[in-house]
Amino acid sequence: MNNDMIRDEIAQFNDNFFAHILDIIDENFDFIDANDLIEPKANYLLIFDFLNTTINHFSNLDHDFMDGTLKKLHRDVNNIYKIYQKHKLQQEKLEELFKTEFLNKSKLFNQMKSNIIEIRGLPSMDEVDRETVEIIKDHYRAMRTIYFDFFQEDYTEQSKEILSSLENILNCKIFYLDNLLWIEAPESETIWRSLKILRIDQDIDSKKYLEYRIKVALPYTKDYAYMLKCLRIYK
Repeated sequence: MNNDMIRDEIAQFNDNFFAHILDIIDENFDFIDANDLIEPKANYLLIFDFLNTTINHFSNLDHDFMDGTLKKLHRDVNNIYKIYQKHKLQQEKLEELFKTEFLNKSKLFNQMKSNIIEIRGLPSMDEVDRETVEIIKDHYRAMRTIYFDFFQEDYTEQSKEILSSLENILNCKIFYLDNLLWIEAPESETIWRSLKILRIDQDIDSKKYLEYRIKVALPYTKDYAYMLKCLRIYK
């Protein structure tokens, strides 16, 4: 089997493996284009945890504060973010993915394993049989190394494009989630009373809420440092 055939086999596997996530990416970009949504230059993906925590806090104060659009967008962003995190984790465990997903489905490697099992299952193995098993095992290890090198190259290249696309989609949708949150939250009397206690005026937004949270947070902690990073988006 030459290198071109190996590359083709791996490319076909990865295309099938990524098919679902690529469909999700295409659907989201189509939605962004169809609705002329803004793709901000600032990294709104950074503030996702802050917004998620804030929305969960407001939801505990008023279970009904989110209208249909905000609720749907929040759910949508969370679902895409889970896909994003799962894909990043898969990239960090590439050898495990290669073993569990590719090798277990490869006709070539399954055939070699079957040949070894078949020979070892003989009533009595002679020297030729044992040598044959070792030859197949050596071939298996050699081919595994060659395949993994090509797999890693192709997977990494496609994965970078996928992660970049998901980051662009999240950046765009989190921007709108941020804006919608501060349109809907002050409309809730319960949430608004909680904000008035903090002496935050009617024109509340993430910047003002972050500034308040930073004032009351313990300095030199992870939360404090994270909120300072978030605040830079609005400077």
